[in-house]
Amino acid sequence: MSWYKFQEADRKSKPWCISSVSDVSPQTAVLIAVKADMISRTGGSIDMGTTKMEMKDRVGCEGVDDRERMLRLSMIASKFGFFLVAIVAIPAIFEMTEILNFWLKDVPEYTAIFAQLILVSILLNQITIGLQSALQATGKIKVYQAVVGGIILLTLPLAYLFLKLGFAPYYVFVSYLLFESIAMVFRIVITKKIARLSVPIYLDRVFVKSFFPLLFSLATCWLITNNLHFNYRFLVTGCLSAIVFAISIYFFGLYKDEKDLCMKFFKTVLNRIRK
Repeated sequence: MSWYKFQEADRKSKPWCISSVSDVSPQTAVLIAVKADMISRTGGSIDMGTTKMEMKDRVGCEGVDDRERMLRLSMIASKFGFFLVAIVAIPAIFEMTEILNFWLKDVPEYTAIFAQLILVSILLNQITIGLQSALQATGKIKVYQAVVGGIILLTLPLAYLFLKLGFAPYYVFVSYLLFESIAMVFRIVITKKIARLSVPIYLDRVFVKSFFPLLFSLATCWLITNNLHFNYRFLVTGCLSAIVFAISIYFFGLYKDEKDLCMKFFKTVLNRIRK
């Protein structure tokens, strides 16, 4: 089945994609205490994994040998999951100091950069989050768990080395960010080998389509934080960035079939509200 025909067929499917991209998988076997503290402080909102419905759809597609559709689901999960996290994370990264000053008053040293590096790492993890579920649907996860888990575990010795050599404490998170980036590449490579993922299609539908919304959001936050200075500025940054990001997602981040799914989802929500 050609990719074009596959897209046409998939437009008739249910609007499940939006509700299925609300998770970031907690992969860190290292720095567990710091991660746990971060999640507890946010009330668990950072733990954004794949929903049961989405996982059932992917396993079902794989079970009937519809691997193209299963991979399509994974791409949707990765992209929309990235969007859902980025719409909050990007303004938070720019305004982290202001947010912490408002929240904690007396902010410990390095707290802001700790939080910023964690958010960047989460964004990197999220943009390939769908591939993890795709591999789980195939049932061939031994190689993936060994390779990707091993890469993430390498954070621990590198972080220890940084601290031993006298580097600033935030280099612990720099090392995690480094290995998360490497793990992201290996997720794509392993999925290509095991599930026959088309890397060019994945890059086009996920990375390229995420570029312009990300760029516009970054530009909006940069302009606001460098030109406006007043109390509670982070509220303005968050709102304007979210509006710009949402508009740019619709015009630059989605293919027509994905726009159709979004419109179906919003119509469903509106109908339920009206009832």
